[in-house]
Order: sequence, then C-alpha cells, then structure tokens
Amino acid sequence: MKLSIREQKQFIEDYKRKVVCGKTSVEQPEFVYFIGAKGSGKTTLARKLENTVLISADDVIADYIKVSGEDGRNFVYGQEE
Repeated sequence: MKLSIREQKQFIEDYKRKVVCGKTSVEQPEFVYFIGAKGSGKTTLARKLENTVLISADDVIADYIKVSGEDGRNFVYGQEE
C-alpha cells in the first residue's frame, strides 16, 4: 500500500513534530552528520547527544512501514534510499 500525496504530507508533518518534541531551541545550532558502514553504531551514538533532533533513515523507514501497512520484511533499500 502506497501513501497518497495527502498521506505523505501528513506523515512528514507528524514526523517533524515527533523529532522536535521536547527540544529546546538554541541560538547557534550545530549540524552533525554521521556516516559509516551499516550497523557501525551511528544512530546509537547520535541518540546519546543531548537536545538533539535525530533524523535516522532507519527510523523514518520503520515509521513509514507502520503508517503505510507495508510488510517490513519485504522492504529492500533501493539506490534512492
């Protein structure tokens, strides 16, 4: 089941609210980008940072699968991801 354009927009708005909930704005925010091999601990390390808005591709995909009703076992990363 694919999400309609309206459902996609709602998913994005809901996800934005989810990642900023409880965060405090700062005057000089920093952007940190973790790169590394799959399973190397990037997300685990990022979750330890305080007052951080974490956008993990794995988390976004997991939430999308829940909302769309897709079977996560059949989800395969394509080049676009």
